[in-house]
Amino acid sequence: MINKKQQIEILNSAKDIILSSPKSCLCDTLSNVINAYGFVGFHANLFNLTNYLPIFNIDNAIKACKEKGVPLPDGFSRFNYWWDINNRESRIAFIDWMIEQ
Repeated sequence: MINKKQQIEILNSAKDIILSSPKSCLCDTLSNVINAYGFVGFHANLFNLTNYLPIFNIDNAIKACKEKGVPLPDGFSRFNYWWDINNRESRIAFIDWMIEQ
């Protein structure tokens, strides 16, 4: 299990990547950051991110966006993305919300 401090480090690293590469997908970015940390016995992918970041789920993404007043996830069923790839604002808001928790 990744501890809270490590989770925050991962989220901050993902935030930096999304800020510098606005069209980065949140799931891919988080998976890549987790894997780059090289935790022994861990290999993150799109289907197991909650093993590393338990609050990373669509329900919390919706909750975070409502609280932050940014666009809600809208693309999940169409593209397997929670937000339009151009919507960096909501991805960053969700990361910030997870860090605050």
